[in-house]
This record gives sequence, structure tokens and C-alpha cells, in this order.
Amino acid sequence: ERDLFESMFRQLPESQRLVARALAIEPIGIFTADYRESHFLPTLSTVSTAVHRLMADSQIDQIDGSYRIIDPLFAHHLRKTASV
Repeated sequence: ERDLFESMFRQLPESQRLVARALAIEPIGIFTADYRESHFLPTLSTVSTAVHRLMADSQIDQIDGSYRIIDPLFAHHLRKTASV
């Protein structure tokens, strides 16, 4: 599945890749300045657009006020590869 997840990840635009990886690591507080800074995310408007597109593509969902990667295996892959 690693090849499939890498292919899925590479097909995302850069802003969506950054947001997806950040959400896999820490799903709460994505729109705060501290969160964006700690995860090296772009501007608030770019993050917002990336979140909306990831939701439209059924990659993430909003649950109890936080955003999460829908596929837990994909989220695990993103966390694992974040340190590489």
C-alpha cells in the first residue's frame, strides 16, 4: 500500500500535501497561527482552500471540531513519512 499512498500524496498540490501531513500529525487547531507556524503551513487563506479541496475530494473530514484524514492507513503513512 506504500506505493499507492505515495502516488496519492504526490498527486496532491503542495498546499494540500502540507495540510494533509499536518493533519495526520495533529488534527486540532489547523487555522491558528501557532499551528500553521509549527507545521510550516502557508497563509490562512491557502490553508482554508486546501482544507476545502481535501474535503471535497473525500480525503479529510471534520469530526468534533477537528479535521482528520479519512483513511487511517493513509494518515499512518503520512505520519511515518513525515520524519523521513
